[in-house]
Amino acid sequence: MIQNSSISVRSKKSAITFAITIYVSLYWFLSIFINVYSSPLVGAIYEILWIAMVIGLFGLPIFSFIFWAKTKFSLRSLYFYSFIISITSVLFLVTRK
Repeated sequence: MIQNSSISVRSKKSAITFAITIYVSLYWFLSIFINVYSSPLVGAIYEILWIAMVIGLFGLPIFSFIFWAKTKFSLRSLYFYSFIISITSVLFLVTRK
């Protein structure tokens, strides 16, 4: 009984981590392709959220890697996909011109 509850908590935590990773990546990719300052409301929301998104951009790969290691580097884990998406986002943002 205890094992079933810990599995559901782990899968819930990995799903939340994956969703946050998608959200942070979309935030940065959309801010590249959309002029966020064309609308005052969108620009204000962008400015309010940027510090949390910077922390998420660089913190999520570390967080995902640690929890992926705890799942014994399973390729079926959502932490693995979260890690890949996070690293891809960081590399894209650092290397773009």
